[in-house]
Amino acid sequence: MPKFATFSESICDKPSKVDREAGIIRGVSILGPESSNTVSPRSTKRLYPKKLREAKASSVNGRPAYLNHGKTKGPRDFQEAVGVWENGRFDSQTDRTVADLRCKQSHPCYALLMESAENFAGTFGMSIAAQGSYRVDGTIEIVEDISKIQSVDVVTDPATVTSLFEGR
Repeated sequence: MPKFATFSESICDKPSKVDREAGIIRGVSILGPESSNTVSPRSTKRLYPKKLREAKASSVNGRPAYLNHGKTKGPRDFQEAVGVWENGRFDSQTDRTVADLRCKQSHPCYALLMESAENFAGTFGMSIAAQGSYRVDGTIEIVEDISKIQSVDVVTDPATVTSLFEGR
C-alpha cells in the first residue's frame, strides 16, 4: 500500500543558457532519477521512475523558486522568492526533468544568482520541495506520485544531481 510523504530533492548543473537581459536561466535541472534523501532511516535511496518524471515535468510551471528551503513549515515570505519556473519538460537525453527559471531582476540576490549560474554552476543546484506517495521495496523508496510541488529552491547541496546542469 502506498505511503504519503513530503519529499525534498536537489540537483545541480551548469546552465545551458543564462540570459541576464531577459532574467532567465534556461535548461536548469529540476529532478533526476535517484536520490540519497529518504523518508525512512532503513531506506538507502529513493527512486523517481522515468514515467513519473515525464508525467510531472510540467507541474513545476508557475511554482516559485526560493533561496534555500524554508526553516519552518508553512508559507514562505514573499521577498524570499527569487523567481518562478517555466517550460518544465523531461529531457530524454539527460534523463532529467528540466525547466527555465525566470528570475526577479529586482531581487537583491539577482546578480549573485546570475553570476553563480554563469561561472559557478557546480557549486549549487535546485531542490524540489514536494508531497506525494511512495512504496518501499526492500531498502529502496520508489516514488509513485507527486501530488503537490510547493517550490523548487536554490540550494548548495542538491540530492539527485551533482551541479546546476549535470545529472548525478
